Amino acid sequence: MQICSFIDARTEGRTCENVNALGGLFFLSSLLLSYDPTTSVLRELLVDHILRALLEPISGVFLAALAFGQAGFTE
Repeated sequence: MQICSFIDARTEGRTCENVNALGGLFFLSSLLLSYDPTTSVLRELLVDHILRALLEPISGVFLAALAFGQAGFTE
């Protein structure tokens, strides 16, 4: 309530309802932007890229050890 009266004094008579409506509009627009489907796709691609960067060296070492082990058994 104190913030609302402070806003009324600073905006030269603009009512609290107008300020709350603007705040609600801003909240809804930010909510819509956060549920944008492209952000979830980008997030999945980023996680996939990070996991791949972490797991590829490990899998490369594992495959090299497996190939070395296979070569050792066949000779």
